[in-house]
Amino acid sequence: LFFAQDGSERLFNLTADPQELVDLAPAPAVAPELRRWRQRLAAQFEREGRGSAWVQGGKLVPRKQGCTYGANFPGGAKPCYGEEMVV
Repeated sequence: LFFAQDGSERLFNLTADPQELVDLAPAPAVAPELRRWRQRLAAQFEREGRGSAWVQGGKLVPRKQGCTYGANFPGGAKPCYGEEMVV
């Protein structure tokens, strides 16, 4: 999980911990796996064309101002601050 509000991350082993009770992200041993998931998410956002409010230079971008994304969000999707709507 990547929290855009502050850039924090969480990583869970859903097989061993389906209730997501043990956050593995702080453990140095899982740093390579955490990096792989971070890169996958950034690549997915780039493929979707989400723009610089989401990814810059291949890295996920923390944001202080929230934004919604997706047509199913209550009240309809709204663009991120400074971004055009991507549908």
